[in-house]
Amino acid sequence: QGPNSANRGCNVVLPAVEPGNGLGPAITSPDGTSSLATDIITILYADNTLALDQRPITGPTCPTGTILADGSQIDFGASPGCVTLGAAGIPVNPGDLLMLYNAHNPNGIVQTVSSVAGQIVNFNPGDAFNLNGRTASETSGTILTLQDPGAPAAPNGNYPATSCTRVWMITYFLDATTDPKHPILMRAMNFNTPQPVAETLENLQFSFNFADGTTPAPVNQFTVPTLPAPGGDNENQIRSVNVYLGARSTTTAATTGKYVRTNLATQVALRSMAYFNTY
Repeated sequence: QGPNSANRGCNVVLPAVEPGNGLGPAITSPDGTSSLATDIITILYADNTLALDQRPITGPTCPTGTILADGSQIDFGASPGCVTLGAAGIPVNPGDLLMLYNAHNPNGIVQTVSSVAGQIVNFNPGDAFNLNGRTASETSGTILTLQDPGAPAAPNGNYPATSCTRVWMITYFLDATTDPKHPILMRAMNFNTPQPVAETLENLQFSFNFADGTTPAPVNQFTVPTLPAPGGDNENQIRSVNVYLGARSTTTAATTGKYVRTNLATQVALRSMAYFNTY
């Protein structure tokens, strides 16, 4: 039942959607007497604005592109066939996530950008995601898996043609700490400072629709189903997300002395995951 079913409680393959049922703050309205636990959600997707994946960053088409043997640095090169950072108007910045892949690991590995100088990107250990850790003896899951195997053993610095894609990790949640009377919908990109999206939101709830081959398929699930046995479903089987937002006016109405409330309910089909082959 998916790439993570053998590792219960641990995602060895990063999911595109990570539910966070009840992990948000419990919000009590100024005119309320009880609180309601809110949700958070984290989504992971490829950046389609920076065309890093249009050309390999090493290999015959970019002969000046290099990756250090220990995987700590990429020089995107200056040859005509190389990728030019910032060409799309959105430069690579510290804290960005880059997914690297080649024939040795087509599923790819993810690194956190520590610093950028022109065409050179560095990946220093101790990043916020703890993705940049690597040793000569422990290569599993690291950039060193992209090197040629055999003699000499990795890290040998021999990388076949390797490609790169920037990945965004976006988290939505309600902030009820900054202004408890007016909770704010926040959007956090990677581990950068969260940015406000809307204010005076009292509720944020998500449920998920799965496609797992069963009939009827599980829908309106607040968490990942533990059935079917033995492994249950996994986040990569989510095909759409149901979103509920509850909003309140910042002040009471002059005529009634009460708050004005409204809500929004919608369903979002996930790009590249909404359709699948059932045959």
